[in-house]
Amino acid sequence: MATQMPPLIDVFTVPSRPVVRPPVPPPPPGGFTWAPTTATLISGERDAVLVDTLVTVDDANALADWVEAKGKRVIAIYVTHSHGDHYLGAPTLLARFPGARLVATETVAGEITAQLAGPEVEAYWAPMFDGRIALNQVAPEVLDGNVIDLEGHELRAVQVGQSDGEHSTYLHVPDASAVVTGDIAYNGVHMHLGFTDHAKRLAWIETLRDVAALGATTVIAAHQKPGSLNGPQCIDESIQYIEDFDRLHTDDIPIDKFIAEMLALHGDRLNITTLYHVTYMLSGEYPGYF
Repeated sequence: MATQMPPLIDVFTVPSRPVVRPPVPPPPPGGFTWAPTTATLISGERDAVLVDTLVTVDDANALADWVEAKGKRVIAIYVTHSHGDHYLGAPTLLARFPGARLVATETVAGEITAQLAGPEVEAYWAPMFDGRIALNQVAPEVLDGNVIDLEGHELRAVQVGQSDGEHSTYLHVPDASAVVTGDIAYNGVHMHLGFTDHAKRLAWIETLRDVAALGATTVIAAHQKPGSLNGPQCIDESIQYIEDFDRLHTDDIPIDKFIAEMLALHGDRLNITTLYHVTYMLSGEYPGYF
């Protein structure tokens, strides 16, 4: 009897690009940019599952072209969490793959449904990306049992606590020794800690340690430097970033000094915009929004 092959894992990355932001906080050198963002294709012999959707119509179409070239039938599009850059490409992808189900855990699906009932897409996301956001948005279905079956392989959606938001998930693919982390781990990109305090940062570190305990050899971050190794090292590096941030960010440290000290330790990471954005959010000078 032939041995079943493990699923294949492929990653599509769109690079950083300029975005339109309010005048506060002040822009970093080079202006405001959005972090490079990934989508992941998990493929069996015939079928595939796509994880996350990217944000603009253009990016989602480029992702769809890339997926079509793989020659697989997309049966599901899984959304890891409720930040817009992970689900706003869904209408474009569903038009390209009409047989696919858009799915998420109950918590994530509920958060996205609530967001889509408000003004956030038109008021925040569309202006920031110069109107290149699909406006015919749709919320994910709730994934029954938090498991997607891909030709006999279980893809397990796991709800976690703190990451760069209070509710997030990862998708574990045991047969491929892989985990797609969404925004739980970052890889070579500044991390969004704007919605954290000391306790939440410690909780995020515990979330990362729980992911590390899976022992996956392939670890895919939703925001990563193009060409990065998709390995477990990004978990340790994310923990180190949070620990450095937590140690340096005191109530009385000037904004400029804090940014300079973080860049001295992590200046090789992409998207300084995130560090500026987060620092001003935590200072109380900018309300922030995601």
